Amino acid sequence: MNRNGYLREQAKSAVAYNRPTIYYIAFIVLAVSACVSFITNRLTDTETLDSLYGYAQITAGKSMGISFFTSFVTAIVGFGFAVYCLKVFRGQEASFSDLGAGFSCVGKLLWLNVLEALAVFGVALAGVLAMIFLGFAPILVLLIYIALMWAVIYLLIAYSQTSYILYEYPELSAREIISESMYMMKGRKLEYIGLVFSFWLYWLLPILGAVVAQWLFPMFAGIISSMLSLYMYPLFNVALAGYYEGIAHPGTGTAA
Repeated sequence: MNRNGYLREQAKSAVAYNRPTIYYIAFIVLAVSACVSFITNRLTDTETLDSLYGYAQITAGKSMGISFFTSFVTAIVGFGFAVYCLKVFRGQEASFSDLGAGFSCVGKLLWLNVLEALAVFGVALAGVLAMIFLGFAPILVLLIYIALMWAVIYLLIAYSQTSYILYEYPELSAREIISESMYMMKGRKLEYIGLVFSFWLYWLLPILGAVVAQWLFPMFAGIISSMLSLYMYPLFNVALAGYYEGIAHPGTGTAA
């Protein structure tokens, strides 16, 4: 069995040992994410605004503010679930209270999200400037788009361990946490992509459900997709926590 397969089996065992509680907690996290997505869509939907207030315009500032706030709420809950999953993988006592772990470091979590968003924005801005200076020829646009996609994926993977590092080393600053995550993921990005894509079969049903829901019930697509993710969501996140454990504390996980 390869490394990713072994990590999946470890995650399955950890999830099985902690069920049904882990599914209850995953349901709460997914429900919060789905509700946030639903509220965001309602607040930024022009038809809804027109029916409620008699106008269908929303300023760019308000739209960005709503998106940032909802993203931050999701980040707090996501941080709590990451902490919970790390405890589950380690065989430590994990409970519902772990979902509130983000409230003990709200300021640092907020600053981490700001720094990560600025990094992604910088990459997008570089792409726009490249198209302006190089021209909008179809082949150039395609190449720049591919480069942008890879750059964003590179950043997301480089920052992928920040939640676990913040939990274990809360005394570090946001910049130090990001630097540590980038250092930990140096030379491991393809390995991490391989782990994520090894769950493609588990993601298939939620993705298909989201596509169908977007076509038939666009307003509730996020909710439907989240509920279809209930089985694989804990398994996937426990495996990611196990990956961190392996690179942060060699000998306890599977990554080397």
